[in-house]
Amino acid sequence: MRVPIRERCVRACARANATLKFAAATVVICRGERSPESLADTVAINVVSVREESAPDDMVPVDWTLFTSEPIETEEQILAIVDWYRARWTIEEFNKSLKTGCAFEKRQLCSKSTIDNALARFTPVAWHCYECEPPAAAVRRSPS
Repeated sequence: MRVPIRERCVRACARANATLKFAAATVVICRGERSPESLADTVAINVVSVREESAPDDMVPVDWTLFTSEPIETEEQILAIVDWYRARWTIEEFNKSLKTGCAFEKRQLCSKSTIDNALARFTPVAWHCYECEPPAAAVRRSPS
């Protein structure tokens, strides 16, 4: 199956051949001395595995194991989970632009209103910085 892998892809194609596997699992909760009595003994989770089949020789293939409480009954649901995980790169790069490019954290703003005002001013700037910078470097294999 061909699935989107990278949002701002440095590869010629934003889609890659990947094998998707999925299963429901039950995880046993280990109780500690301070665990509340109401803590369940087990929790049901769903697992989605995404493995890129034929990455270019100079790139590390995508190999994700995603744990979720979302349903995995249809192909559409599984692809949505993969898409949500893929979107995290955009979110991380935008937040990096906000923190470093706009020095948001260094401003040490104290009140909610000053934080809101600063976010209103810096969000468009951070987005522009994000859009202008080259795609995050793809993970490349080091030369042997």
